[in-house]
Amino acid sequence: MPLSGVQVTGRLESAVSFSLTRTVFNIINSNDTNILLLSCLLLYILLHVLERAVLEKIASSVVSRCKVIVLGVVALHLTREIQFSSVDGTQDTPGSTAARLISLTSMLVFVSVILNGSSMQYNFVNVFLYIFADAIQSLMQADGSEMLILLVAFTTCCCSSIFSHFLKNMLPGLEVLAQAVTTANVNLVLDLVQDNCPAPLAHISMLYLVMHVLEICKAVRSDLAETQAYAAYKISALLFAYILSFHIDLQLLAMLVGCGLFVLRSLSISPVLDQLLYLLCINASIHLTNVALAYTHGELAILTMLCLIISFETVKMLFE
Repeated sequence: MPLSGVQVTGRLESAVSFSLTRTVFNIINSNDTNILLLSCLLLYILLHVLERAVLEKIASSVVSRCKVIVLGVVALHLTREIQFSSVDGTQDTPGSTAARLISLTSMLVFVSVILNGSSMQYNFVNVFLYIFADAIQSLMQADGSEMLILLVAFTTCCCSSIFSHFLKNMLPGLEVLAQAVTTANVNLVLDLVQDNCPAPLAHISMLYLVMHVLEICKAVRSDLAETQAYAAYKISALLFAYILSFHIDLQLLAMLVGCGLFVLRSLSISPVLDQLLYLLCINASIHLTNVALAYTHGELAILTMLCLIISFETVKMLFE
């Protein structure tokens, strides 16, 4: 059976939304927090009104995706602000790192609790979960506390089900903390694999093995589904980096994207390969868009990005 729309939205939706969000964030690249937040607020209100007015399914999907991206841009900007070093140039202290960690965690909990039960909870909370995991990775690498965090993450993962149930009973939406730990732990595992497998073929083989291990873990414990999806997103990005290292022609890359989507539409190879191939196609599409964006500016760049979002929503409908 080919990769279904349910699998796309259930497993890979957050990964695609985060990739699109990061691309839009790089286009904007604004350092003025007030203007950015005000612009995003006005745009979000406009999209919210527009979502109630449109009736076509694809138009509704595009507007909904844009809402998530707008909120994601705000989250990325605020996360970047939290990670900035102090202006006096002094080195970060353990207290500073702890304060940033508490701030990032508080943002994640706030988003999860405030959106608990809403229609966009799954998509945006998991997009913010990806932002959180990447931010924690950057923070811990700068602080040099990998082993301590790995120990804490491993201990928490061992009892994450009990921990998640306990948090959910305290306050609905708070269970995202347990999910955040397991998701952030993916980065540590992938870093360890990369450090111990410098050869490209060995690295790719180990990444594929990690994907299969997580697929098995997810089958045993359903609460690891989003952790597995995040790992698919990270691994597909690493694999695509290897593809780009061959300096592949852009026209050939576009043809490969089309062929990959045709294969996914027609048949299923395996759950793991289906996910990786789909995300590789998304990464390639975003890369081609970024190349086009290098020759565009302002409104034309935003229009180009909007075309990518519409294209993704159209392709996604083919799998439903």
